[in-house]
Amino acid sequence: MPQQDAAMIATKAINHIRCLGSVRIFARFLVNTINPGNALAHSRETLECLGAGIKCCMEPKPAAANISESSLIGGEFLISDARTALTLLDLSQSAASTGIHARRVGEAYKAYRSVLSFMQRLDPTAEQMNILNNEVETLAQRLKAAGMHVD
Repeated sequence: MPQQDAAMIATKAINHIRCLGSVRIFARFLVNTINPGNALAHSRETLECLGAGIKCCMEPKPAAANISESSLIGGEFLISDARTALTLLDLSQSAASTGIHARRVGEAYKAYRSVLSFMQRLDPTAEQMNILNNEVETLAQRLKAAGMHVD
């Protein structure tokens, strides 16, 4: 009976973890369930903490909240993509061969075009837009210096 109880608790916790995307909570859950002394009590406590005031996928969010969250995540993704392109340009400078150099510059250019394309479709926050504009400007300058034709 306790094993079935623990399995049910683990399933619920994993569903909550998927909703929250929290590795830290998952790690805490694992530590608590591995502890043989009070595994079940700790698991229940963890689930109660997870469920207290947290809305997850079992309680759908309003459309406006989903759009806002998507824009925020999209903005962060674009910033990461622009920074990855800058890193590719850094790597191209230390490439051992001209082929590797050209490939890295080409990959950076593709990322640059991708960021520009998605910037028009997403609605990042003002702070994200400021960061993106700075990163894209730096990226364009560095691509031009590497010999790429940038609009």
